[in-house]
Amino acid sequence: METKMDPPPQYGHQGMPQNTYDMNAYTNAGYAASPQQVNVVVQQPTAAQKIYVEPKNYPLPRSWKSGLCGCFDDIGNCLLTACFGPCMLCVAASKMNESVCVVCFTTQPLMVMRTKTRMMYGIQGSICDDCCVTTFCGPCAQCQMQHQLNHMIELP
Repeated sequence: METKMDPPPQYGHQGMPQNTYDMNAYTNAGYAASPQQVNVVVQQPTAAQKIYVEPKNYPLPRSWKSGLCGCFDDIGNCLLTACFGPCMLCVAASKMNESVCVVCFTTQPLMVMRTKTRMMYGIQGSICDDCCVTTFCGPCAQCQMQHQLNHMIELP
């Protein structure tokens, strides 16, 4: 009775069995494996050149079109914001090319939108100012932002 024996494994580095694999068995949906290009690093990367922006090249000279308590400069906007605040935030988001998700899924949508409006139109201020104003004077800040968006159609 003759038995068929498997050939002995081939030994590679340091006596470990060396496996041979059939590349056709490891293709994905019929796509053949292709060799990858190897890039050899011969020099360490250097620090990126720093770019300094001087204030004269990036001025923020503007102020808001109306003051924080200037709600009654645009009475229609004031009434719509008082009665339909969240809807007016969605309108403002669309004017700023933002998704309505900004209004629905952020914790401080008014602060986020006010900061973006300020940056879009180059209005002086800081994020800290925006946070304080929207926290303590939310409806007035929203009216001010809506008034700004209604009267500043084109970007600078």
